[in-house]
Amino acid sequence: MRQIVVVAQGARASSIADALRAAGFEVHVTSGGSGLADARHDEADLVVLDPDSAGTHGVAMVERQGEERPALPVVVLAAGTDDHEVVSRVREHLRRTDPSPGGGEDLSTGALRLDARARRAWVGEREVALSPREFALAKTLLRHRGQVLTREQLLEHVWGHENGLRSNVVDVYVGYLRRKLGSDAVVTVRGIGYRAG
Repeated sequence: MRQIVVVAQGARASSIADALRAAGFEVHVTSGGSGLADARHDEADLVVLDPDSAGTHGVAMVERQGEERPALPVVVLAAGTDDHEVVSRVREHLRRTDPSPGGGEDLSTGALRLDARARRAWVGEREVALSPREFALAKTLLRHRGQVLTREQLLEHVWGHENGLRSNVVDVYVGYLRRKLGSDAVVTVRGIGYRAG
């Protein structure tokens, strides 16, 4: 289940959260005072920020979060955005970050195996917990195994060219995958990009 963090307060927060839960999302609400730690930000797929109700703490928290997890998409609501539009915008952002959600294929190379439908990963017999973005990156590399993908191609496939992203975010997430899946899981092709190991 995709996890959404709603940064808002009061009735507005409840209304947004109810609409997203009704649409099938797991929702965590925070006002921003204690940061995203209480909202399991490491597992979040997307943040919804309502600046009008979140207040300065909420806006500042999302700005800090952008430094810690620059690839985490943020949907900023304008005044008067209704709940139906919130759900539509969230789905659109998630569709761009995971172009084939629910694709049921198994992907593998060497000891690594991914179940794209269940979003689970194994190295040999050991199951490995990957964040949604890490999983999307691993899935993209495996779908194109044997092919070298540039950083720009990976940004397009995994992040959808979200505003303000730099290509070095790919390097950061490749590092995460290597730590979790093994140093040979992703091969660097100098001057070009990356391919599955």
